[in-house]
Amino acid sequence: MKTKILSIASAIAFMIGMSACQDEHEFSPTHHDEDLLSVTAMFYDDTRIENSFPAEIDHAAGIVNIVFPYTYPSLSESHLENTDLTHVRVQCNLTQGATVTPALTWLDLSQEHQITVTGLDGTSKQYTIKSEIRKSAECLITDFSIDALGLGGVIKQNEGTITLISAEEIGEQLATVIASHGATLSPDPRVTPLNYDNEPKVTVTAQNGVDKKEYTFIKGVPSRLPAGANFGTASLRWVKKLSEFGIKSTSNYDAASGLAVVGNNVVINQTGNANAIYVNLKTGVQEGSINLSAVGNNVNGVLNNYYMTSDNAGNILVNNFSKDSNGNFTVWRMKGLNGAVEEYINCSAQGKNVGDRLSVVGTLDGDAIITATINGSGLDFFRWIVKGGALQSNEPELIHMTGYAGTNWGNADVAYTNPSDPTSNYVTAAYSGFADGATDRGAGYFNGVTNTIMSKGAKAISSNWILNAVDIVEFNNVKYAMHNSINTFTWGSDDLIYLYDLSSGDLSTVAMDFGSDFLGKYGANADTSTGVGLGRNGGDVKLAVSDNGIYLYMLFEFANGSVGMFQADCLDI
Repeated sequence: MKTKILSIASAIAFMIGMSACQDEHEFSPTHHDEDLLSVTAMFYDDTRIENSFPAEIDHAAGIVNIVFPYTYPSLSESHLENTDLTHVRVQCNLTQGATVTPALTWLDLSQEHQITVTGLDGTSKQYTIKSEIRKSAECLITDFSIDALGLGGVIKQNEGTITLISAEEIGEQLATVIASHGATLSPDPRVTPLNYDNEPKVTVTAQNGVDKKEYTFIKGVPSRLPAGANFGTASLRWVKKLSEFGIKSTSNYDAASGLAVVGNNVVINQTGNANAIYVNLKTGVQEGSINLSAVGNNVNGVLNNYYMTSDNAGNILVNNFSKDSNGNFTVWRMKGLNGAVEEYINCSAQGKNVGDRLSVVGTLDGDAIITATINGSGLDFFRWIVKGGALQSNEPELIHMTGYAGTNWGNADVAYTNPSDPTSNYVTAAYSGFADGATDRGAGYFNGVTNTIMSKGAKAISSNWILNAVDIVEFNNVKYAMHNSINTFTWGSDDLIYLYDLSSGDLSTVAMDFGSDFLGKYGANADTSTGVGLGRNGGDVKLAVSDNGIYLYMLFEFANGSVGMFQADCLDI
């Protein structure tokens, strides 16, 4: 295999899992038709999420065929050969009390192996373990656009159609296409201009050269839903471990710290790093980095480049974290990926721990509300108002809330519902119990005039987990709020995101269920190559809307874990 990834921690995790096929427990004997439920293989020294290869089991023939992809990693030019399969970790899942002999540990899968599975009732069955390197059968177009005209294609996979949203003539144009990796297109609209007024067709042939799918291009304007998103079309478009980008915590203050959306890119910041990387919003592929050295070094207890966020017009904000009575609280602004780093806010921290989270709703070129939470001293946050593109005051308003128990609400974030109205309601995410004495945590919905809590999130969250990021966006005439929930322990499963529809004026409507498969899969515990420390408390969520208003992007990031993007649209299809 041409690409190698080194991680001793992953090997340790594999060895811990070795007992899955060998431990014996006392159960009541039961009979199952098949005691071998599943078999999975993994490469040594590889921490990628995709490093898991399930087997196809033919119980009647006694064949276990472990299928490896021809291309690995999936979006690379590397491919697997039989010589790459000589030392592979193999694990199996058995019914209760069943055993396998010989024990499965590391196998040379360039050869066949014989195993015997014995059930708790004494019945046994022999299997032959084989391997296969298989070229992909996927033949899909997953994204299509004509950038020269700013047109995006609406893809209906079941119908094999791509609708270009235009009432005008399009003519012959080159296109930008994202298709299944290794697939070929005929004709290829990336190199051959097609006349999209004449409903051209494109055939996608899979990497295996056998499977094919034809798409027809249609010009038109699909109808939109009257309001809100069509979450039936929502999908996880991409997810990447932060360690794949070289981002991981090695001390208390260097974990991934904030997401910013700039056009078709997502910036992933890391506390204290002079460079922040950015990836393609639609694919998660790294495209470059931005220089943040102008933010300066960490001095006098003030942690510069501590956190990053963005408005809805591509303006990036970076802030320090001012500890106790040390220095000022400072926010820097960049107008786009290539903009200069300019000081935007510089005020007294008023002797407070401020800057753990920074949020902005609206646009700094128009109306916006900026908030920075204060840790450990009162239920307070700083607020700045932007009107007509002008910051109204360098000095913040100190807002005090009631609705949480006690005075300590560290790991908190605040986002307003209306960027033009500082008296509008706002949503909070915080590791704090509510004043009503409830044991569980959750998002809070606050009255923007009285700063008192009006409702709690419909999803109650265990006090074991931390909420520390929230974002709000308006999409197709509906406001949505999203927050996270993070597991900071080395045990247990959490690391989830929650999306609420604010149309009802409270947090009673869960807009999208991200599914149990999401649970614990993308947090710090899922990547054994990263450090621990404060980085486990980090994370962010970000909501963004495509320029044409059709797509809602739901981004999440768990420090020392993964970053990814869900996408939904508002089309009535």
